[in-house]
Amino acid sequence: MEALLSVGGSIASAVLDNLVGQVSSDAIQQFGRHSGLQDELRRLQTTLLRTRFILTRAEKRGTKDVYLAQIIPELKDAAYDAEVLLDEFKYQVLQQKVHESRKNREGNVLSSSLALARTLFNRDGDTVDRVSEVRGRLDSIADDMERVIRLLDLDDEGGKYESSVRRETSSFLTEPEVIGREKEKERVIKLLLKSSDATELSDDLVRVGSKRLKKDGISVLPVVGMGGIGKTTLAQLIYNDPKVHGHFDSKIWVCVSDNYDVKRLTKEIIKSVNRDILCDDQNLNCLQEILKENIMSKRFLLILDDIWNDDSNKWDCLCAPLRSGLEGSKILVTTRSHKVAEMTGTLEAVFLEGLANDPCWEFFSRHAFGSHNPKEHPELEAIGKKIADRLKGSPLAAKTLGDLLNLDLDERH
Repeated sequence: MEALLSVGGSIASAVLDNLVGQVSSDAIQQFGRHSGLQDELRRLQTTLLRTRFILTRAEKRGTKDVYLAQIIPELKDAAYDAEVLLDEFKYQVLQQKVHESRKNREGNVLSSSLALARTLFNRDGDTVDRVSEVRGRLDSIADDMERVIRLLDLDDEGGKYESSVRRETSSFLTEPEVIGREKEKERVIKLLLKSSDATELSDDLVRVGSKRLKKDGISVLPVVGMGGIGKTTLAQLIYNDPKVHGHFDSKIWVCVSDNYDVKRLTKEIIKSVNRDILCDDQNLNCLQEILKENIMSKRFLLILDDIWNDDSNKWDCLCAPLRSGLEGSKILVTTRSHKVAEMTGTLEAVFLEGLANDPCWEFFSRHAFGSHNPKEHPELEAIGKKIADRLKGSPLAAKTLGDLLNLDLDERH
């Protein structure tokens, strides 16, 4: 089975690499501009990059790959369908160019852009659906692969997470400087420092509100966004902000991830509030009593990073002792899931979008060129700007591709 993943994964990797190149090609970009599908194609490119990144993680796994190997054929099928779709787009562009060339020779000259747009818009609705369908399949497969990778990090015998492998975050920033998130940071801090759940945000950061009612003084603010968009980094910025530090009596950071075990999470919260408490051998009721006693005189900020589980019973159980905190206590939840946001939130959810073009380029260039000045490599700078423009503001994609380019400052990248 390991060989199956190796061979199948290598084929899928090659196809995905080819697709990333194709969707960035001049022909496909021309198709996108004239058909109005530029945004859809950019989303497809982001999905392809994410899928390729996750597949690389899958290929690096050791022997625990039986489930991943079963997903590879689905990935190849979806990738081949995307390849067929892009080939059709290129054929349409080529066909239109041939048609225009004949018209020009006959003296019937039309604007190439208008002619191409007219031809492509005739199929726009169907084409949008097809691009969305392929992108949706790839996203779903990537989600499945990521979940399997996370679950394979469980200890088979005890069902406990292997701390050395499980994805774990902390409140410490890994980037020396965070670019392009000042606006979002200040907006979220403003919400966290409010004394009530009333919100006045009207811009595009806040789009949907939770139907869930505030319970006994505890307010929950969900931050929602796709993987790699910077939710954890934003939470780290907020956690370390001096205004936040001065406002709350206690700050707590817990990485939830796939291992949504109420007892484990309660222990981690207790240890963050009071490191001297020994609670490893306590049952859940005792743990909740300990937590209640330690937060009832405090206004706290609890950051629950990377929640996937949308089981409302588990959520209510986790929150039960937290409601003993002082008025003004806040919980900030980061998640990819709209369902989790709706289940947990008492404040309107903040939807995190990609970085704007200039910050995305600055972040990408720092990873791609390091200590080098991009202007000393004009050809690579031009290539890098084209890449950055097509990343749809994804910091993870910018970092991943920037680091790859940095491995060898060579125009072949």
